[in-house]
Amino acid sequence: MPSTNAFLLTRQWRDRPNGIELVFWAHTDNGPLRLVYPNQRAVCFIPKETQLPQTPGLERKPLELSTLDGDPVDGLYFSSQRAMQQFRELAGSPERQLYESDIKPHDRFLMERFITAPMEVHGELALRQSHQELFNARLKPTSFHPELSYVSLDIETDGINGEILSIALSNKDKELILIQGRGEDWPSDLPMEWVENEKELLIRFFAITQQWDPDLIIGWNLINFDLNYLEQRCRHHNLRFDLGRGGETAAILQPQQTGQVSIASI
Repeated sequence: MPSTNAFLLTRQWRDRPNGIELVFWAHTDNGPLRLVYPNQRAVCFIPKETQLPQTPGLERKPLELSTLDGDPVDGLYFSSQRAMQQFRELAGSPERQLYESDIKPHDRFLMERFITAPMEVHGELALRQSHQELFNARLKPTSFHPELSYVSLDIETDGINGEILSIALSNKDKELILIQGRGEDWPSDLPMEWVENEKELLIRFFAITQQWDPDLIIGWNLINFDLNYLEQRCRHHNLRFDLGRGGETAAILQPQQTGQVSIASI
C-alpha cells in the first residue's frame, strides 16, 4: 500500500447520523490532504464493578485495561459525542466515576496512534479539485518537518463597528493590499488592488486566499480581532466566511464561559 509523509494542521469531529466523523487536514509535499474517518464512536471507561442503568445506544465491553491505581475498567461506547456527554451529565457521580470522558474523539484517535503532527499515511489518495483525500487511512508516527506555507493577515477598519477599509496579506514571496477606493486618488508604489466597496473587498480577499492556499494564517490578535471582524462583516453582507479548504465554511467559536478563549475553526 503506498505511503505519504504528512504534517497535521487541523482536526475536527462532527456527530453524523451513522456515527462520529473525524476530519484531519494535513500538509504534504504534493499539496493539502484531507483525511476522513466516518462511523467512529465516542469512548470512555468505568470501573468494572460499577452498575449502570439500561441506556439505549450504549455498548459496554470488558477490556484488559486498568486505572493508574490498578483497578480494572470496562469501555463504554456511544454512537455520538453528544450521547456520551448527556450520559456523563446524567450518570457521572462520585459513586459512578467515568474516566477520559472529557477527551475529544479526534484527540483520542491521534493519541492511540501516537500521532503528534508528523505522520506516515498509508492508502490510495484520491485527487479532488484543490486537494487530495483519503478515507480510513492507516497512520503511523514519523519524522517529517516540512516548510509550511502561510499568509500573514492585517485589516484596517472605519471605527469600532464600521466597514473594513483594507486587508493586507503577505507571505514569503509576495505582498498585496486590498483597499476600498480608486487608485487615481491615492497614487502609491505599494502593491495595491482597489475595489469599489466592502462586499467586493471580502469577495476578492477570499479569492486571493483560496489562490494562495496557505497552510497557516498568522497575524497580531488574529482570532479576536481580524478573523472575528471578518466573520461579522460576512454576516452583514450575507456572505460565506469562505476561508476553509475543500469548500468548508470557517467559523469563530465564541467563549461560553468566563476565562475561555475564542477559537477559529478553519
